[in-house]
Amino acid sequence: MRFLISLFFCLIATSSMTAASTGLEKKHRSIAFFYSPDLPVQEASLYPRLVVQPNAIEAWQLEFLHQRGTQVYAYLSVGEVVADSSAPILAVNENWGTQVPDLTSLEWQRSLVAKAQRYQEQGFDGLFLDTMDSFHLVGAERFEPQRQALLAIVKQLSAQMAGKLIFNRGFDILDESVGLAEAVVAEGLYSHYNNQRDSYGESDPEGRRWLMGRLKHAKSLGFDVQVIDYAQALPKREAMADRINKAGFKAWVTDGQLSEWGTSSLRPVPRKLLALYDSRDESFVMSQIHKHLGTMIEYLGYNPVYIDLAERLPPKADPALYAGVVFWPRQHGLYSEQLDAWLGEAMHKIPMLILGSAPTNAGLLRQFGVKPATAKAPFKVHRLDPAIIGEGAVEWDRQDIDQYVRDDSVTGEVLFSLKDAYNKEIVQAIKTDAGMLVLGLWPIDLLPNGVMRWRLDPIYLLKKGLGLQDIPAPDVSTETGRRLLLVHIDGDGFPSKAFIKGTPLVPKVILDDVLRKYQLPTTVSVIEAEVGPKGLYRFQSPKLETLAREIFSEDYVEMASHSFSHPFFWEYLVGRSKVDESETLYGFHLDVPGYEVSLEREITGSIDYINSALAPEGKRVKMVLWTGDATARVEALRLAKAAGVLNVNGGVTYTNKNHPSLSQVWPVGRPEKEGLVQLYAPIMNENVYTNDWTGPFYGFRDVIDTFKKTDVPYRLKPMNIYYHFYSGTYPASVKALQAVYQYSMEQPHTAAYLSEYAERAKDIYDVALAKHANGSWVLASQTLKTVRFDQEVAVTNLGSEGVAGFVAEKERTYVHLVGKNPVIAPGKWSRKAPRVVDGNVLLERWQPQGNETLLDFTAYEAAELALALSGRCYYQANGQRFTPKKVGSKQVLRMSKGVYRGSLVCR
Repeated sequence: MRFLISLFFCLIATSSMTAASTGLEKKHRSIAFFYSPDLPVQEASLYPRLVVQPNAIEAWQLEFLHQRGTQVYAYLSVGEVVADSSAPILAVNENWGTQVPDLTSLEWQRSLVAKAQRYQEQGFDGLFLDTMDSFHLVGAERFEPQRQALLAIVKQLSAQMAGKLIFNRGFDILDESVGLAEAVVAEGLYSHYNNQRDSYGESDPEGRRWLMGRLKHAKSLGFDVQVIDYAQALPKREAMADRINKAGFKAWVTDGQLSEWGTSSLRPVPRKLLALYDSRDESFVMSQIHKHLGTMIEYLGYNPVYIDLAERLPPKADPALYAGVVFWPRQHGLYSEQLDAWLGEAMHKIPMLILGSAPTNAGLLRQFGVKPATAKAPFKVHRLDPAIIGEGAVEWDRQDIDQYVRDDSVTGEVLFSLKDAYNKEIVQAIKTDAGMLVLGLWPIDLLPNGVMRWRLDPIYLLKKGLGLQDIPAPDVSTETGRRLLLVHIDGDGFPSKAFIKGTPLVPKVILDDVLRKYQLPTTVSVIEAEVGPKGLYRFQSPKLETLAREIFSEDYVEMASHSFSHPFFWEYLVGRSKVDESETLYGFHLDVPGYEVSLEREITGSIDYINSALAPEGKRVKMVLWTGDATARVEALRLAKAAGVLNVNGGVTYTNKNHPSLSQVWPVGRPEKEGLVQLYAPIMNENVYTNDWTGPFYGFRDVIDTFKKTDVPYRLKPMNIYYHFYSGTYPASVKALQAVYQYSMEQPHTAAYLSEYAERAKDIYDVALAKHANGSWVLASQTLKTVRFDQEVAVTNLGSEGVAGFVAEKERTYVHLVGKNPVIAPGKWSRKAPRVVDGNVLLERWQPQGNETLLDFTAYEAAELALALSGRCYYQANGQRFTPKKVGSKQVLRMSKGVYRGSLVCR
């Protein structure tokens, strides 16, 4: 491997694995290399060590990897420099345009040590030393002094980095380097890549035998040893990785430029989709590809990577990282010469789904099997694949259509077409080897009453158009096999009085008639300017603060901030958008005398106020619940993260009998820069069900329809009872709340705090997926508790890690996860091994140890845990013994709510 001049290129590496190892444990996995500007940190977190060029990683990425137990090593070329270096030069490497410095130069040695020290101060954990054999170019008479100097350099660097070094080759000093470095990497055991010809070939047998001997010797000295080889096609990479593993070495097989994610004993499973939009046409938050299609992308288990074409072109179309690209332009002008070139380069590498306006480039159109035409109205349906039809009856006789006919030079399947007045077939949806093109306004229908509806089935479009494979889908709607039930309250209306006998404050009504009645885990927020002495109600503040403390002292309540002054336009606060005066009926925020709005005061300041003035001993604010338009961007998300709190709110998931469409269901969240995510409220609050709180005030009962619609046919969301304190104002609104609580608690569910949901929900954007050579699914995850297969699958305890069990229902299988980085092995669960079927508890530990299984969980309601057991079993926890009762084919543990730490014992 040679030193790369480009500042954008990066290099990834991870730790090693012995030949006998399965490679499933993170510490035994291969070293990975990646020379491309867009660092795939999620995929890199599958490995224990990562090597990068130090200028190609951002601070947040370094933090991300450290949090996930991945050590980050800085690339350092010790034997070659770029042409403008001031180091003493002894030779030139013509193949790479680099120079070979004099390793005996104290100036050169000091510069390397200085770099190492700087990298260490920046947070790097070790060094990857490249070009260690380049001194061979300087001539035989200088060989030994250069070799000794190289060893001296390595000793200095090893001392600086506490032995955390990885060699590229370094065979000349290997015997003297035992204890100075951890691993040895070499390339070209079975294949080689010719950079000038861009060609691949087999390594010559003599060179292979020599290198094999060197690698075996390195292994005998105790080094981790890895081979890097090259192949173009993914299947060839897998076969070559197997060959290297069988030879006794770790493997990394990739393209010749090392610009694509490679293959080891872990086969990459791409779960990212490039989702393109243009902020010059529509904002990220309101873009169709985000608020409509993003929901279904996430449901299928894939991760939308949103690319703003106003800022940049998409990254390289790497089929090992990206399962496809989706673009939903609303006008032809959103295509540019640069974008057309990228699409042309990416075509047939990863599949494409283009909705709306077609490309104007003739070559791109040809790949989708169409060409422009002129047609004459009226139009009538000619072909319509029943599978493409979406929600309910829609009108198919549109006259404002995009006019294209088949280009028969490309094989394609027409899924939807019309006939014009002259009986000419006008294509509206077609599938080719390049992907799928769906023209015009067909995907979503806007009805006369303003309601949207999926005219075409989005699941079909994604699966058919992109050929998406079934993968374990990260799922945050369900935990321990039952639908999650969440409750959270925005602080609005806290100082208001109820239209109830005695006119109590509305939070008192909510506390007495709702919270204490049902005692579900609830996230409660307040607006400081409505409660605190520096706000709008300074004279009432002592009474309001006392009531807030009373609510926060309830043991089922967790605390959240709803800001200081309730900003209505978060993007406006940071200068990202303009606001029309017609939208400012309530101003830009609560009009607190003398207050000049600032993000820090709204977020950090309000959190500090609650923690210092309202929090009972032992409680701290867990969340910030966004206010107003709830479109928090990077600046606000960064402050929330710095304050150590999670965030939720925003999105407009609102579907019921009057709006019966999944097009109204928003994604889990919106990933922003720096790895930050705004998480949306799973279900919208009572405001939208009561016509912006103008009535009917019993309208929140209709959220039950939303719960049903987001459960069948696809469970897209948990049940989320989300409301404001002002729901305590009227008898009708209180009764509506109670009806919603009653319905929710009658459904099979697992109650959890919103912060617990948020921890899992954020993780879906950070999960990486791979498949081991033995067929097991390997995940990089931190807090994920459930994956879903959209079919009945068999999961075995043998070979699985962090899997407590599974439950199959309605052609779905929910797999219960515990701990980090689980492994899901296919096969039949051992009959004698206990398994969790389902329950209303949050599993925290499931650790089989012979006849016992260490089992920890939390239950916020009377606990019910269904198990598949063989033999006589009991659960010993908290000084008590609990015996399960047989219910059908399951055995069920029942006990009071609480935190349980114990062992499941089976004889």
